Amino acid sequence: QNELMPLVQQVFSDLKEELHSIKSNVKDLKDLMQLSFENLDQSFKSYNLQLDKKIRGSQQLLLTKITEKSDIILKNIIDTMTSNVTQLLGKLDNIEKKVDIVHETVEKHEEYSNERFIILVEKITELKYEMETIKMSQEQQSEKVKMEYKEIYRKKMAFKVQWPEVDNSLSKKLRNIMIKQILRDPKHRKIINEKVLETMSIVPRHIYANLDLMYRNAYRYTGLESEILKDLYQPNQAIPITKNQSSSAPEVIAIMLSLFNINPGDKILFVGAKGGYIQSIAAEMVGSEGKIISISSESSAIERNEKICGNKTPYSKIMTWIYVRDIFEVTRLLNYAPFNSIFVCGRLSDIPEEYLALLSEGGSLVAPIGSNRTQKFSVIRRKEDSFKNTTITNFNFIFGPPV
Repeated sequence: QNELMPLVQQVFSDLKEELHSIKSNVKDLKDLMQLSFENLDQSFKSYNLQLDKKIRGSQQLLLTKITEKSDIILKNIIDTMTSNVTQLLGKLDNIEKKVDIVHETVEKHEEYSNERFIILVEKITELKYEMETIKMSQEQQSEKVKMEYKEIYRKKMAFKVQWPEVDNSLSKKLRNIMIKQILRDPKHRKIINEKVLETMSIVPRHIYANLDLMYRNAYRYTGLESEILKDLYQPNQAIPITKNQSSSAPEVIAIMLSLFNINPGDKILFVGAKGGYIQSIAAEMVGSEGKIISISSESSAIERNEKICGNKTPYSKIMTWIYVRDIFEVTRLLNYAPFNSIFVCGRLSDIPEEYLALLSEGGSLVAPIGSNRTQKFSVIRRKEDSFKNTTITNFNFIFGPPV
């Protein structure tokens, strides 16, 4: 008995220290839980605010990625807090078991008072009740946050662009590889913005290719064969669209679109039909509230682009294709003006004033200026009735005249 009492004293001392440590952990856990849910609540309010503005296009894609990241953060926070609560409850259970063992050992000795056991058990019961309360609160708040996230997800999906079945896993993979290759060039990294690249990761380039002009016996191909996809997702390769039109290389398109500040709801004019690819990227960026107008003096290009963009993309409702005899005749454009952005898809010797007049306040016009040997990009921005011209010369791209 004399040997037993010091041992019991030590056990009680150890148990009291453990309880004190757990009590401190409980306080920290409550503080962490409150802070975590407050932060999540603020984040969700911010996401909801952006979603309620009906953001479209690549900005919507970026927002989707943010909410997907928030989903991971939310799961990690809830999992961590659940684990912490479970661990603390487990520690309390272990202390209870130790108390029971000690109690059974010494209860036969009348010299040792049961009062200390009663006090210790009361403390354990009190802490367990507090932990159960925390656990219940954590579960309730977790459910509340999950419901908030479901509401965000519902809103997000309500305006998600739905593509026809024109893609496969290889084409998606090659798009991402293409974007990484574009960014390998330091000059590209300086000028190409993330919003454009995010959008290019969505729009499948291969659906715009004219296989008849690229391959013999093209009728044998669907356009989803691996060798064709690898050709079409080369970052530095233009592809023919008609005998007079081509779709610029992806790296060129990325640079050209990065020269504009494209926002949801913008109205953009393309002078020259190109192949529909650059227009579709722009359409994804401006979203369902925006407008893409394209003019061309080649009727076959207009018809082809209108058919592809109407049947194979989700953008036909915001795209307008206009045939004109003279590419510099702007009369038919007056009903659509003013434009936030105008891109001249071909070289000019000078900027036509009639196009500058179509720009909105703060709008921009981009055009390659020069000869068939040397060209530079002119970026002209309108401020009230004045125009500021910025010249970009560090790219060796050669364009033909706009068609």
